[in-house]
Amino acid sequence: MGSREWYDKCFFNTLPEKERSAAFEKIAVPESFKVSRQLVLNSFSIIDFSKPHEPILFIGGGKDNIFPKSLTKTIAAKYKDKKSRVDLKIFENKSHYICGEKGWENVADFVIEWYESLN
Repeated sequence: MGSREWYDKCFFNTLPEKERSAAFEKIAVPESFKVSRQLVLNSFSIIDFSKPHEPILFIGGGKDNIFPKSLTKTIAAKYKDKKSRVDLKIFENKSHYICGEKGWENVADFVIEWYESLN
């Protein structure tokens, strides 16, 4: 598990200072750094970006210190199949804790509207 300071910098950086401790106590869970290493290094995680795929929606936070919006945009742009749908939405004032911050309903509404637009 990351330290409280790490969570404040990477997840809670857009929350008011007085709300950060409660957020840490509520959502911080022990995790293994092995998981991220496995996703990056194992062959099952190799993606053929030119292959047709189901619609993909990338959501990012403009103030995300873990996956900066530039990284989210770069990953989304890697998908090259012209017949497959790839959409990107950056919520400028959101951090990596995007669905736990005030205004999460706007993010959820956007995702629902995007999903409904697939039909």
